[in-house]
Amino acid sequence: MDYQTDSETDLDTPQEPTASTSVVKKPKTWLYEHKYQKVWESNPKYSKWISHSKKGIVYFHCKVCLCDCKGGLSAVIKHNKSKKHNQNSTNMKVTSVFDMPSLTKSKEVIENIKTTEIRIASFVAEHNIPINVTDHLVKLISSIKLEPNNLAKLTCDRTKCTSIINNVIGATGFDDLVQYIKNNKFSLLVDESTDISAVKNLALVVRLCDNYKVDDQFLTLLPVANATANNIYQVITNFFNSHNIPYKSNLIGFAADGANTMMGNKHSLKSLLINDIPQLFVLKCVCHSLALCAEYACRKLPDEIEKMLRDIYTYFSHSFKRQHEFEEFQHFFDVKPTNYYN
Repeated sequence: MDYQTDSETDLDTPQEPTASTSVVKKPKTWLYEHKYQKVWESNPKYSKWISHSKKGIVYFHCKVCLCDCKGGLSAVIKHNKSKKHNQNSTNMKVTSVFDMPSLTKSKEVIENIKTTEIRIASFVAEHNIPINVTDHLVKLISSIKLEPNNLAKLTCDRTKCTSIINNVIGATGFDDLVQYIKNNKFSLLVDESTDISAVKNLALVVRLCDNYKVDDQFLTLLPVANATANNIYQVITNFFNSHNIPYKSNLIGFAADGANTMMGNKHSLKSLLINDIPQLFVLKCVCHSLALCAEYACRKLPDEIEKMLRDIYTYFSHSFKRQHEFEEFQHFFDVKPTNYYN
């Protein structure tokens, strides 16, 4: 009789797995996958961007991110809160009616918007308004918050518009500007002119610095019967005193053209203002100064040079045929053509 030891028995007999033995687990497989539900499109949170996907019934398509995602309602909620989706939603803007999807706007609404755009463009062309005005005009029309029945009562004809500009907008702007120069430093720019009715007027423009931004604003237009230095000084000081503007402490700069009445060393508006404000900074008009510099420089040139330049201009300016021939000559030598036509 043969006997087997315990060690031999253990080697030959298969062992049962114990608790301490490590078992490799198989990956868990889902038996059910969530399908796309049509009812999600009726939810206001998702209706604008969600739709069914062409990849299959277990995917949903995002119109904003242009991607297909897999999952049920929890995946939809997670995608809606994602950073990428929120950023794309913010950046997606429709700038023109022609870029709008035809499915989201009816044909009637699109035609009405197109007609309105054409009418705005026609209004600008008919009244010769600068094209840049349309940027503000469209925003103004969009900001009107009147109901249709109240919109029909809106009127702003020439008489009413003139009264609003003069008595509301102009008066309010003038009061605000006067109040500002009462409490802040400013510079004064003046110029005298005569209108078509032979009335002499003195224009006052103030230069301000508000929040580190320099700005020139029209202050007022004062009638001047006699354009002498004393009379102009009297008109300006009377205006400041009548509005309680402390010009002797707040006026820091003065600018005008180079006329003797304005800038003379002996007796002028400049000298009278300096008597009241010794620290006043005075600046003569740069344009007038440059014109005088150019005039004195041209006096040093021979007369033949000016005559030759005038003759060249006259030769081409009065003949379209010569301009066209000269343009062909420039094209032949690859020179940038001179635009005489505009």
